[in-house]
Amino acid sequence: LEIEIDDSKFETQVHKCTFEYMKAQGDAIAPAGGRFWHKPNQASGGGQIFVSKGTNGRWRGVLSDAQVDAYEAVVRDKLSSECAAWLATGKVSGDDASG
Repeated sequence: LEIEIDDSKFETQVHKCTFEYMKAQGDAIAPAGGRFWHKPNQASGGGQIFVSKGTNGRWRGVLSDAQVDAYEAVVRDKLSSECAAWLATGKVSGDDASG
């Protein structure tokens, strides 16, 4: 990206990228403030459910074949191959440090 790093902010930026921080901020970062994932009779906390375990592929066995096919069609139509690969694996191609 060729972005200058401000050393005085770097530690805070790295901390805010941790899974633990993002889960704690779930209602602030989840789509629609996490309200789609709230438990019945609960006004908040859905974001912590949305940011659940930080693992890929948890949808397997939950979505039907037709739902997976529809999702994959949208991915092919809307995303670059690099973006689709990152979304599927969490890794950036050619970047050994990505995980």
